[in-house]
Amino acid sequence: MRRLASTWLRLAASGVLGLASVCALRPAAASSFTVSPIQIDLGAGHRTAVVTVHSDQDESMLLQAQVLAWSQPGGVDALVDTSEVLVTPAVFTLAAHGQQVVRIALRTDPDRVLERDFRLIVQEVPGAVQPNFTGLNIALRMSLPVFVLPAGKVAPAVAFSADWDAVSHQLSVVATNSGSAHIQFRGLEARLDANTEGSGWRDPVLKYVLPGSRMTWHWDVPAGTVLPPQLYIQADSDQGPLSATVETAASPAQP
Repeated sequence: MRRLASTWLRLAASGVLGLASVCALRPAAASSFTVSPIQIDLGAGHRTAVVTVHSDQDESMLLQAQVLAWSQPGGVDALVDTSEVLVTPAVFTLAAHGQQVVRIALRTDPDRVLERDFRLIVQEVPGAVQPNFTGLNIALRMSLPVFVLPAGKVAPAVAFSADWDAVSHQLSVVATNSGSAHIQFRGLEARLDANTEGSGWRDPVLKYVLPGSRMTWHWDVPAGTVLPPQLYIQADSDQGPLSATVETAASPAQP
């Protein structure tokens, strides 16, 4: 695999913006709930926050809430137990079409210069399966970002690079964030022509890149495709639209 040259793109944003990623596994039985807000910001001046969980169904449900430390070692999301952020109540019964206030509290001091990242997980505790139930019983789970901000200003600093594997015919674009805050990508495209949308490969999946971390987009490329001298990166993010040019030598994908 040949490493392609990287192009740096510095982001001058002075704060942290963005929408949350909400992931849910919905069961066959139509149980559902919502959580608001969908992003929680904590810091030295606001060490506590409140979220509201609201039921959209006709029966009560048992829910569990916990906060996990969030990191991205090797470009993969990882969640581990933490005692740095407290959530209460940790277990509660949500009445039919009712609501529950959940409080979140920071128990340690924020980092002096770097954003720290967590996720609030709210999930259903499955009840006993009825004898006549024939569907798939999967618990509903929602994951919301929790950002702990330092007192000073923070901003992401992103570099794009690319890898080309001519054996597997796979192109990868890597975004590395060396800044002090996360960035949220809402879609990324690697174009063969800078001015032509759809001339390359696009991934619309929402991805966060945490400070000091990286994320990778992969595409399968048809055999025989010739890479141009440059790839053109176009991305939509919570910092606005981003663009960068990644230098490369033309290289055909070998069958």
